Amino acid sequence: MTAESRIDRRSNVFLTATLVMAGASVPVRVRNISVRGALIDGAGLPAQGASVALRRGSLIAHGEIAWQTGGGCGLRFDADIDVASWTRRVEHAGQQSVDEMVALIRRPAAADAVASAPAPRADSIASISADLGQACERIAARPELVEVLAEELLRLDAIAQRLSNAVQAKRN
Repeated sequence: MTAESRIDRRSNVFLTATLVMAGASVPVRVRNISVRGALIDGAGLPAQGASVALRRGSLIAHGEIAWQTGGGCGLRFDADIDVASWTRRVEHAGQQSVDEMVALIRRPAAADAVASAPAPRADSIASISADLGQACERIAARPELVEVLAEELLRLDAIAQRLSNAVQAKRN
């Protein structure tokens, strides 16, 4: 990658999106973005040179995989994008129904439901961090949930990352 391609200011972000390629799509996280490209991570990413489209809500950017390593890759856009549009909070028509569902979930459960719930385990912070990370990955693998609960999933994943970093710092 040339220094010239890094001139554009990169916005460090944590956005959920969908990468569309050759008849398939996978949920991804955008870690940074500029007018000409993005750093993304996720499972099932295509090889270098693959033509792809990055989608977030109603936004779409076509491009190709500039490089790929492990669970991350660099995406070079075919045309400049408006970074502010991509980093703006995504609102969607179903937000009110999502808010209502979350409110229902947060209401105190009936006594019989509480009685049948499994007892909480006394876990270490490391095992809680691992469980939370795995839950985030399972949710991120469900595009229909990513689209509907994008902001909530971003917050949850950010919490999981912070907890994982705290566990790593404690080990060191």
